[in-house]
Amino acid sequence: VNPWLAMLIGAIATGTFAYVIGFPIFRLRGNYLAMATLGLGIIVYILFRQLGQYTGGPDGMAGIPYLSIGGFSFDTPFKRYFLVWGFCLAALLIAQNIMRSRTGRALRAIHGSEGAAESVGINVPLYKVKIFVFSAVLSSLAGSLFVHHLRFVSPQSFDFLTSVVIVVMAAIGGLASIWGSIFGAAAIRILGDELLPRFERLGFLESLNLDYLNIIVYGLILILVMIFMPQGLFVALREAFERRRSRYSGRGAQT
Repeated sequence: VNPWLAMLIGAIATGTFAYVIGFPIFRLRGNYLAMATLGLGIIVYILFRQLGQYTGGPDGMAGIPYLSIGGFSFDTPFKRYFLVWGFCLAALLIAQNIMRSRTGRALRAIHGSEGAAESVGINVPLYKVKIFVFSAVLSSLAGSLFVHHLRFVSPQSFDFLTSVVIVVMAAIGGLASIWGSIFGAAAIRILGDELLPRFERLGFLESLNLDYLNIIVYGLILILVMIFMPQGLFVALREAFERRRSRYSGRGAQT
């Protein structure tokens, strides 16, 4: 099967699945909704491990080809770097256009207050499902790029810890900030790939497995951000910078 066609089929299948489960799952709210989505992820993870004849089981599948266009193959990290960033910029531009549209205004209203949004005639469940489907399609495309980059895929690459890491990325960047998602993803990748392995080599952490250390650190970060900066670290830093700039601008105008 052509890899690009497989990516398209995967995105359509993922979006369809998200649409089917979206309406019943969004009947839940708060902690129940979070537990339902995490539980669904665990169910899919277990199914992929058990259906070995289709998914390769715990060992996964290897030998996946690099993406290519005509005779041009993305067979080096340098080429794949620009391929991935091309998809990222396209996704960001689409998200920005959505937020500036009628749908975006409805989503901001829902984020502020679901009750107030319903009172002005916004179909809250429908808009939630729409953005859920859009997120699922983006996740499918990202997963396809990830698989064609590694040329290998297994259920272990998408375990419970991965879900926790994605939630922490979103919390740090700001749940209502598009550009904050880049900040959150970059911060967590630097923390997980550069800083935490160095702490593991310290004497008092040498007996602690890196996976357990990651869960502890990510959990603490998520708790602290939710308590002190619920709007997200990126948004808090941006607002602090704007307040500081306006303060200095006011002093300059007075002088």
